[in-house]
Amino acid sequence: MMGVAGVLGAALLCAIHGATVENTLFEDGDGANTFRAFNPTQAEETYSMVTANRFWSQIFGVAFSNKRWLHFFMLFVPVTGLWMSALGVVGLALNLRAYDFVSQEIRAIN
Repeated sequence: MMGVAGVLGAALLCAIHGATVENTLFEDGDGANTFRAFNPTQAEETYSMVTANRFWSQIFGVAFSNKRWLHFFMLFVPVTGLWMSALGVVGLALNLRAYDFVSQEIRAIN
């Protein structure tokens, strides 16, 4: 169950990340397309962390102190979910079920 929740949570966070980036991009001028003007080696930011924090706090009630915590959270949840789903698949492949670990020889005393 944790694997399913993790994978769905990862998909949700990917969608939220896209919405956050799209809603907080700086525009360079009239009709400017920030995606075409973006250079990966540029020093200045292309989005506003203050606006991103306001966006997250309105949706989830969570505000992050800096970009590193935000990106750590958005990395930690999907990776944890994928590991949980991988553990679930391995558990099913090896036929590990919780009720198999209960001894079958325990009986009530007459």
